[in-house]
Amino acid sequence: MINIAICDNNNNFCSELEKIFIQYSKKNVLPFNIDIFYSGEQLYKYLKNGNKYDIIFLDIYIGEINGLDIGLYIREQLKDETTKILYISSNEYYNLKLFEVRPFNFFIKPVSKNKILKNLDKMIKCLNVDFGIFYYKKDKLISKVYIKDILYFEGYNKNTKLITNNEEIIINNKLKDIYIKLDKHKFFYAHRSYIVNYNAISKFSTDKLIMPNNHIIPISKSRRKYLKNLNNIFEK
Repeated sequence: MINIAICDNNNNFCSELEKIFIQYSKKNVLPFNIDIFYSGEQLYKYLKNGNKYDIIFLDIYIGEINGLDIGLYIREQLKDETTKILYISSNEYYNLKLFEVRPFNFFIKPVSKNKILKNLDKMIKCLNVDFGIFYYKKDKLISKVYIKDILYFEGYNKNTKLITNNEEIIINNKLKDIYIKLDKHKFFYAHRSYIVNYNAISKFSTDKLIMPNNHIIPISKSRRKYLKNLNNIFEK
């Protein structure tokens, strides 16, 4: 789930942004949770209660607590450098001051739908780079897990078992589709029934892998030479 906040005191503008995000979510099969705030005080209170967003679309003039205050609170008080903040304002007075917040971008209203979509797309891609997110299907719902937390995938009947540091989840994705998505993240086939996160291996031998949960994964004969070369490459 990608958590998005919109904070603007213009109800119509908030509704327009929400519609754009919903359309993007459906088109790209990405799960969005979208919250709307009509004042800086509302958003500040929500963040102060320990809530966090992946992306925030933020106006400047949104009450006594303005958009700059919110951005500085996120960066300086919460020490959060991962949340993507995009300012959209009708006044460019704060333009230079916003550099302290390190925003993803800054736009003057009115801003085109195309420009919103292009920047949303870029922010989504940045989130995947920063966090390494894997999206999976389970019971017709789409959820996410951080790639760094995945140990391995195991073929399980007609589904797949996703094993992380903390849990085992039966998902609806097929192993071959998973491999296509995660090959660049150092995941590989150790066996036709296993896709393994190279970075998660505890012990490596010629015919088996031992994972942090003490599960032993066999290396098929056809994969042993490949994995030996892979090990040499990754260890350089």
